[in-house]
Amino acid sequence: MNNNKMDTVTEIRAFNRFYTEIIGLLGQHILDSGYSLTEARVLLEISRTKNAAAHKLADVLGVDRSYMSRIIAKFEKEGLITRQANKNDSRASDIRLTDEGRRVFRELDERSNCQIMQLVSGLGEEEQAQLRQAMKTIKKCEKRAVIGFFCCVRAFPIMQSFSIKTNLPFHARRSHTWRISGLIIYG
Repeated sequence: MNNNKMDTVTEIRAFNRFYTEIIGLLGQHILDSGYSLTEARVLLEISRTKNAAAHKLADVLGVDRSYMSRIIAKFEKEGLITRQANKNDSRASDIRLTDEGRRVFRELDERSNCQIMQLVSGLGEEEQAQLRQAMKTIKKCEKRAVIGFFCCVRAFPIMQSFSIKTNLPFHARRSHTWRISGLIIYG
């Protein structure tokens, strides 16, 4: 690996460590809530989806299906969700937030917003604008890098189907399906 690439790797890893420490992602529970980051993301995805299904949530979030099943069971036990048989697929259940689930989600969302507001409160308007622009630049570069990665995959002979986990933002994973050399790879 050349020096520029190694410098990039080193800086990205350093930034990841810095940012996860700042927002407390290394703790067992996020935002002093009793929920892990993954569980909070599952609540978010359920809130965004009209008829969520466990297997679809697992795919969108890149979570093992058995782990997703345990999260769903926990949420159901706590009264955060309801499950109802899917009309079109007897193997699946439609998952929806209950009133309590919506309350917990809103509380997590508000805590997250407050945390970020506190984080940037010491920055002036110009610095906040620079920060937003830097984040847009990071997302743009990472998106291009992922697309470039998928294009490179095409050059290798592929003998069987496989899926590739990416570091795209969760909303981008859900909305992009990449077709490479006749295979469908979910980003």
